Amino acid sequence: MPLLNSLLRDKGGAPVGAFQPERPQVIDTESDHSLKYFFIFLFLGGGCAIWTSYQVLAFNLDPTSVRLLNVGVVLMIFLALSALQLVMIASSQLNLLLIMLETATVLSLFYIPFSGWFLIGGALCVAFWFFSFRHARNLLTDGMQIRLWPSASILLSGMITGLAFLLASLYVGLYQQAGGITLESYKFIVSGASPGLEYVVPNFNPDTNVDALLTGAVSNYIKKATDSGKLPAGLPDSVVRDSVSGLKEKLVGLTGLSIDPGESFIDYSFRYVTTGLKELQNKGLGWLVIGSILVVIFFSIKGVLFLLKWPVLICVLLIYQLLKSINVVSVGVEMRQKEVIIVK
Repeated sequence: MPLLNSLLRDKGGAPVGAFQPERPQVIDTESDHSLKYFFIFLFLGGGCAIWTSYQVLAFNLDPTSVRLLNVGVVLMIFLALSALQLVMIASSQLNLLLIMLETATVLSLFYIPFSGWFLIGGALCVAFWFFSFRHARNLLTDGMQIRLWPSASILLSGMITGLAFLLASLYVGLYQQAGGITLESYKFIVSGASPGLEYVVPNFNPDTNVDALLTGAVSNYIKKATDSGKLPAGLPDSVVRDSVSGLKEKLVGLTGLSIDPGESFIDYSFRYVTTGLKELQNKGLGWLVIGSILVVIFFSIKGVLFLLKWPVLICVLLIYQLLKSINVVSVGVEMRQKEVIIVK
């Protein structure tokens, strides 16, 4: 009978033919392929970092909406690669080294001219990237199940904050070295505000001269007031001319700057802004200008990158599922003993 019983049982001790739950795959916790993927991501991430640096530099030289879109696309690719790095590289030391190399690569095209702001932004970027990676990696590996979404979300939030500090520091450094805001950058800022200004002046164009711009604003106001019955119809053209003349006098009194004949709105407003910034610096309030620029740029960049975070997360999850389907990545069960505290 003992011999018969032993023959009717499998190697695991269960009766032959009895229901047996599927055994989970036991993984070797000592197996670590971080070094191999370190070089893969060094190539991919380094190339993407150079591409990011180039696109940001191109935007600085010619700030247009198209170049800004190019920066957004390349940043999404860079963030997606970094989130995959969370899965593929387990070593904290290798990740720290990779993060430092990627940050240095992003800064590579900005070495002329160079400032201490670059070092500050780079240091803050490395710190946020590394600690967010470590937090996300611990969350990914310490749980009972692999949950990539919350871990990648934590990592991307930290990376977005680090990138915002890095880019804000870069622009503050460029502002200091240029001695103020450049006309090209100012034109880009005004073009972004054009949709709001078109409510006051239809078909607003910042290159329009001040006289034509004020005439358009007054004519638009009179038309709306006439349509609503606040003003009688058929007002003479002299009403528009007198209103424009009064607006010009108030504008000159407000800004303290005379309007040159044929001067465009963009040139006049730029002259006013640069004059005001110089006056603040002469009064010893340059630090207030620098601080304001840093805060505005930081939150503007972080807000834009936050919108990019969600499509990046979706792309990362899709790529992760693809890697699982082709057996580049698999999920197993870790069998290990662990000390615990028992309170009696």
